[in-house]
Amino acid sequence: MIKKLERGTQNEYFRPGVLVFAMICIAMILEGQAKAEPVNPGVFIEKVANDTFAAIRQLRKENNADPKAFEEIIQQTLLPHVDHVYSGLLILGSSANSSAKQDIQAYLDVFKGYIKITYASSLNYYQDQTVVFEPVKHEKDKDKVAVNAIVKDKGKPDIQMQFKLRLDKSGDWKAYDLIVEGVSLVQSKRAEFAPIIRQQGLPGLTALLAKKLQ
Repeated sequence: MIKKLERGTQNEYFRPGVLVFAMICIAMILEGQAKAEPVNPGVFIEKVANDTFAAIRQLRKENNADPKAFEEIIQQTLLPHVDHVYSGLLILGSSANSSAKQDIQAYLDVFKGYIKITYASSLNYYQDQTVVFEPVKHEKDKDKVAVNAIVKDKGKPDIQMQFKLRLDKSGDWKAYDLIVEGVSLVQSKRAEFAPIIRQQGLPGLTALLAKKLQ
């Protein structure tokens, strides 16, 4: 059902399997950070990523294909570290300025669920790929940072990725965009949603996303 919404606008690098793999990596970057002071976003990447993917491999070893188990991984490790509000507003772009506050809030509520269900349903694509992160030099006065990575899949070309993170008001790093081979997820979704908003308004887009979640 989700594919129907994305038809004709989806970049091949944003297919569900690559997206969920990449976005879980974002969660790995952020997991385990100290609350008192934000740390270098790249410090915890390798350890946390290995721990999380080990949990996924354990599900496979147990032949656990229950979608709820995958959704639980998303709920616990991904969603708390994704700024769906900031990302959702970036995707709306100027449409947010001409939309009623209640319509924007309704859209953001559904948008969060849209992300969760999409990524959870795509976890089955994970097949023990390797991700290599570049060292991150973070300046303390910066509230945004980019983390570069290379996804290596045996027998397939490497995939270049960049994760966009920002500090929220509580001082935690959260992901708001993903760039794969030069293509931004935010910009891709903006191009996909824009014609729907023009034709049906923001409530129309929200209703369509909500229908996909059913």
